[in-house]
Amino acid sequence: MLLLPEPKKQSQDKGVFTFREGMRLLLPPGMERPEWLAAQKLRDAIAGRAMVHAEMDRRGLADERFPGAIALAVANPPEPDARKAQGYRIVITRDCIDVTGHSAVGLLNALRTLIQLVREHGTAGLPCGTIEDEPDFRWRGFYHDISRGKVPKLHTYKFLVRELARLKGNMFQLYVEHPFAFRFDPDIAHGPDALTPEEVLLLQEHCRDRRVELVPSLQLFGHMGGVLSLPQYRHLADVETKGTWEEMTWSDRLKGATIDMSSADARALIEKMADAFFPLFDSSYVNVCADETYDLGRGKTATRAEKEGRGRLYLEHIRFLHDVCARHGKRMMIWGDILKGTPEIVSELPPDTILLNWGYDAETDYESCELFGKSGLEFFGCPGTSGWARLLNALDNADLNIRRYAAAARKYGATGLLNTDWGDNGHYNLLAGSMHGLTLGAAMGWNVDAPNREEFDRRWCARFFKDQQGHVARALRALSFAADRDMTWSQMAASFTDRKQYENLPPMQARKLAEAAREAHNVLQGLLNHEHGDLELKLELMHGVRMNELLAEKVMLVHELDQPAEDHAELADRLRAFARKVERLLPEYEHLWLARNKRSDLDRILETLNDLCAEARQLADGLENEGAGPENEGTSRST
Repeated sequence: MLLLPEPKKQSQDKGVFTFREGMRLLLPPGMERPEWLAAQKLRDAIAGRAMVHAEMDRRGLADERFPGAIALAVANPPEPDARKAQGYRIVITRDCIDVTGHSAVGLLNALRTLIQLVREHGTAGLPCGTIEDEPDFRWRGFYHDISRGKVPKLHTYKFLVRELARLKGNMFQLYVEHPFAFRFDPDIAHGPDALTPEEVLLLQEHCRDRRVELVPSLQLFGHMGGVLSLPQYRHLADVETKGTWEEMTWSDRLKGATIDMSSADARALIEKMADAFFPLFDSSYVNVCADETYDLGRGKTATRAEKEGRGRLYLEHIRFLHDVCARHGKRMMIWGDILKGTPEIVSELPPDTILLNWGYDAETDYESCELFGKSGLEFFGCPGTSGWARLLNALDNADLNIRRYAAAARKYGATGLLNTDWGDNGHYNLLAGSMHGLTLGAAMGWNVDAPNREEFDRRWCARFFKDQQGHVARALRALSFAADRDMTWSQMAASFTDRKQYENLPPMQARKLAEAAREAHNVLQGLLNHEHGDLELKLELMHGVRMNELLAEKVMLVHELDQPAEDHAELADRLRAFARKVERLLPEYEHLWLARNKRSDLDRILETLNDLCAEARQLADGLENEGAGPENEGTSRST
């Protein structure tokens, strides 16, 4: 069975349940909309894969077992434990299938498992046996960045929610610093492409139909550069920004700005933002972020910080944010990085605070989960998909990070696993690269112990590309070694003269990258030649592969520009050829971006790559016309 997530207990008996005409789907009384919709999907899967029509029906009190029936039920009384209530039991015999959810949610999860089984086995029928299952974490979520340059369209959010729900995930958050259409001040969004209130409401309905909790996430402490760079709010920053949001480099934007927590006007702004954003969400939770408050105690609050300590100032603002959340009837979540540096204040946090413990490297401090586990506060483990600032995700780093975080979070009693997907430095990375990590996060959130790496890759490839042998995942892993080491998009975007960007990718490794890219290209081209899997995902992955091949070429050019050239004309020709290849991919990238996203910051990405092409041609002209090296002919660019 190629199930994702993998069930906790499976036993197999002799025989097969065969789909037959006249079979019944027997529904329990009082079935709610999410389970009703899932039952319809099961019926449609039986029609599409087993070529049999299953009629919806309901079992009467006096009825015996129907031959060929799939009988759905909810335990009475339902399981009271919120985690165990999501479990279920499926018994498959030759004659019928009995399905019992530990609650309505458990029945929904059972239906998701059955749908996968039907799609896998189809006309061959389902192997007889028993599945007993429940998740390791109550909450299994996905967190998607919409603030670093890319604002998705509504259908993209819905796509992510559908994939998450099919994998039994149940929490979805969007990271918002500023790109929301605040009614009281539209300038905050920096353009017309922001998330709108109507989109939130429509997405919430989509989530509700799948029992996915749509949790508001709004940055209200650090990383507020998009808001605090505006003239009307610049004075509310602890350390004021040096330019407008449009003038900032990507690294400046990433740092952002920290709000002056001592200012009454700043608190009034936070309340306005919360009043406009929080009520759109039915969830009883809200994430106010409050991570990486770089400037706290370094500007307007410096005197207080010297007397009281930065930790006390942080705690004061967190308590204020807690009050704001409570007024809206919501329970506060915050990122835990600041608390790891000031563990003495953890015990003074409001007792219903939920802590989000993040770290994104394969060797990050997973044991820091112990601090939060012993605090008595609820906490989540938060790994990442390792796609940000990269041309294509670092699959090995993400794999280790997600698995190790899941294990540590379970060990120390976390109630959730929230898998993050960021977009640093303009959000170049396309969504397809994150689908491996999204799927793994959901799988580990349900069952930390299985499947192993090789088996997961096989199931992921079968799910998305009908690739039963796992060729796609192997090719992507072989390619991603460069992304495991460095931020490959940052390398591609940097000037040829920025030597530090390429220190971890010497010529031999660049050649290895080029070879891996060619192999991945061949694998994906084979898929594109057939109608197997999601076309948009395949095209996005192919683009990432091509850009990695061009990065390898760029790095070899950079190293050769450092050496006395024997043939200036030949090197100049290669620089111009590199520029032409990049330019040929720009329309493709623009099309892929706009297929899923609003225009948002696309033009800045295109401008950066056009500047790179111009620099390559300038270097070529210098080599050809003057024989000059990069030290006096190259240009320095800032993104």
